Amino acid sequence: MRAVFADCHVGRQTGDEGPFLEALLQARDRGARGIFLLGDIFHFFIAHPKFQTPAIGRFLETVDRLRADGVPVTYVEGNRDFFLRGSYVESKFEKVCDEYDLHGQQREAAKSMINVGKGGKVSDHVGPLAEAGCHPLQALMALHVIFSTSHTRGQAAMAGAQKH
Repeated sequence: MRAVFADCHVGRQTGDEGPFLEALLQARDRGARGIFLLGDIFHFFIAHPKFQTPAIGRFLETVDRLRADGVPVTYVEGNRDFFLRGSYVESKFEKVCDEYDLHGQQREAAKSMINVGKGGKVSDHVGPLAEAGCHPLQALMALHVIFSTSHTRGQAAMAGAQKH
């Protein structure tokens, strides 16, 4: 038996990964010989250490347990999964496959999401996202969310804003 999971969109709320992680372990306990994750397992999964959330960390620990128990996990990247191939997480999986390839402007837009906060203003990173087809206001809002939840500078700014 093989188990297949898709479009779980874990990570919308703190702690919502629990039922998904339990389902992975139940699949193992029921005799699954392999688990296939068909994209969009997380609401966003950017495979870079600075974007690793506690939920992603617990997921990766679960994948390690499954692999140690002889249950390989294959991850097919969806449209909310970025850069798993060649990343620090790739070796945890039996195989990482692309749902589709990012090219040109899309790849530059994704790099902007990773590079936000390395310096300059968040708004400096809107251009590549807009060029890839994102509405500039949506791009700015998305970058602000990523910055404010993923970077020490952003978290400090958010904490200061909450005091006022």
